[in-house]
Amino acid sequence: MNIRFWITVVVVFVLTMIFGFLIHETLLKADYAQLGLMRSDADAMAHFPYLLLAHVFFALGVAWIYRQGVKPGVAWMTQGIRFGVALSFVTCIYMYLIYYAVQPMTPGLVASPECRLECSA
Repeated sequence: MNIRFWITVVVVFVLTMIFGFLIHETLLKADYAQLGLMRSDADAMAHFPYLLLAHVFFALGVAWIYRQGVKPGVAWMTQGIRFGVALSFVTCIYMYLIYYAVQPMTPGLVASPECRLECSA
């Protein structure tokens, strides 16, 4: 993995954090407060490392998918499996770590088989 890969990871991470903050913490915060779905500010800060970890997984996955592309001469099944694994980092792990970081969900619910089934559907 070269320097361009790591620059891409950093740029994707920074952009997702900025846009996530602008959208969810400024534009939609009042709507979320009405629903009562989000953690309190103190609880959210306690779970902030999970939010960072989710964005790291997302940035790594997106940068890796971008870097890999389609490789000539590689079997379609191998490329499909590789893409599926990368996509799970980009969507499933990212999504459920975000849920855990911002909503009052228990670790058991986030890791439950039902969540994994929903992600694979």
